[in-house]
This record gives sequence, structure tokens and C-alpha cells, in this order.
Amino acid sequence: MSLESVHLRTASLSIAIDRYILFLQMDNQKPRTVQGSLAMLTRLRHWCQERSVTTAAEITPDVLQGYRRYLFQFINPRNGKSLMPATQAVHLIIVRSFCKWLRKHRVIDFDPNEALPLPKMTRHTLGEVLTLNEVNRLLVTPNLNTRTGVGNRAILETFYSTAIRASELSNLNLSDIDADRGLVHVRQGKGDRDRITPIGDEAIQWITKYVEDVRPQWVRASSGNALFIGLFGNRVSRTCLALVVRQAITKADIAKVGACHLLRHTAATLMMDNGADLRSLQTYLGHARLDTTQIYTHMTLGRLKDVHSKTHPTGNDRMQRNNQPTDPPADH
Repeated sequence: MSLESVHLRTASLSIAIDRYILFLQMDNQKPRTVQGSLAMLTRLRHWCQERSVTTAAEITPDVLQGYRRYLFQFINPRNGKSLMPATQAVHLIIVRSFCKWLRKHRVIDFDPNEALPLPKMTRHTLGEVLTLNEVNRLLVTPNLNTRTGVGNRAILETFYSTAIRASELSNLNLSDIDADRGLVHVRQGKGDRDRITPIGDEAIQWITKYVEDVRPQWVRASSGNALFIGLFGNRVSRTCLALVVRQAITKADIAKVGACHLLRHTAATLMMDNGADLRSLQTYLGHARLDTTQIYTHMTLGRLKDVHSKTHPTGNDRMQRNNQPTDPPADH
């Protein structure tokens, strides 16, 4: 047993969590992952201390089950709502990872996966998406007589054309737009994966106008190579992007919820309606797994019904049977 393992067996839970966070940093985990793990493990530590569980070695399957019940029963005092199953799962996955690390150092001797099952997740379904008419109304809402309006139009066109996530659009640099080939280089998207995705001519034209006429007026030393920047030269944030899209939706008098992801889902759904196959759509959206992309198939039932009508032997224009349905015989 290593000296660190010996030390961890007697160390306080607070020290054990600090060592685990240092391990994540040394493992080159993303800062957001490290910060999230620290916040959720701090919550675990507070809960444990209230129940006199003060060292990592005192964590048992019963302790973890108690924490799982706590998360299930937790009510947010600010909004009176309980934690969604997905949110509970995120907390539990982080606790699992911490406990696996403790097991590796022989601080605990049980399997965290068995001791801490995750809540069953309902299959995620898409909410509303925009119609083509609604998209066209939304895209023309910015006031093109202002620099902000031109920038917002470029942002909306980019979202709709590429279906990239808000974080991915925020991270775009000037060099990531290949206008000649109609491509965008998305760097370190979800799961730290890079990908190349197409972008349409309309979006490129608005990006070009923004880069030539607007960005030079806003650029500062802090701007770096960021493509989309704000009035003070800073890289545009995800919050700002959501506000841009939400304002456009409201101005277009569209009574549907959502913002950036609404445009992403809309683009994918309209592409599938027009014949895009799942594998191409998976690459376009940057999904690691095909079953994530399959969520869009339920949005195309209208097209499926039309295909069924035209191709199935019982369709309207296909074979007609000799014996057609008639009125039922009268009862005697």
C-alpha cells in the first residue's frame, strides 16, 4: 500500500476531496469538469459531516444510499422544485468517480457502481421545433441599419446553417471559417472532439459582412482571434448568444420556448424531413453515438406517412381489392 493510500485512510473527507480534485487537475481534465466535481463533492461533504461521517474511510454503501435518498428528496428553496433525474444522475456519477478513486487507493473496499445505482432515465424527446416559415421570420428580425443588428444576423445565420452548439459558436475563431470551401472547423466541441461541418453561402455572406464592417469597430486587445465579439471586444458568451436568439424569437412573434438549441434542433429536423440520412446527420451534429441522433426520427412521421401512402401496397394509388368495405348487415 502506498504512502498516499495510508494517509487517505486516516485523512478527513475534506482532505480526500482536495487530493481527488488535484488528481483531476493533474489528469488534465477541463476546468469546468474540475469545478463541477468540486462543487458536488463539497455538497456530499457537508451532508456527511451533518451525519458525523468525517473521513473517507467511513463512506459505506449505506452512506451512499442515504445520500441518494437525500438527492431524490431535495427541494430547492429558491424555486420549490426537486432535482430532475438527470441532475441527480450527474451528482451520483461524480460521487461514483470519487469513490472509485478511493477504492483504487484501498480506502474503501466495495464497488461504487453496485452501491450507488443511477435513477432510470426516461427517453429524451425533442420539444417543439420551428417551421420553415418561422425560421425565415426569425432570421430577418435584426435591424440591419445598426452594427449590432448585422452581428446578430450573422450569429442567427450561423446557428441555423451549421446547427452548432452555443458553446461551439462562442469558441469560433476567425481562422475556423473556410469561406472558399463552405466549411467550419469546430474545435473541442462536446467531449473535446474536433469536427468539420458545412456552412451555407447565406451564412458565409453575413459573416463576411460582419467581419468587414462591424468587427473592426469593436475589436480590442482582448479580442484575440475570436470571431464573434461584443461591443467591448470580448468573445461573445453563451448567455449573450441565448439572448440574441431569444429576442429574435420574441420579435418574430413565435410562441415557442428555447433559444440556441431550438435552432439546432430545427435545422436537424428540417434536414431529415428533406431526406438526410441518420449517419450524415450524426456527423453534422457532432454526436458521438448514433442513438443520440435517432431522436430526430420521431419528428419526421409526416414524411413517413406520405412515403407509406405512396409505396405500401395498401396505399391510395396502389392495388385495389375487389371486395370493398360495405355497410354492415342489419341485425335480425
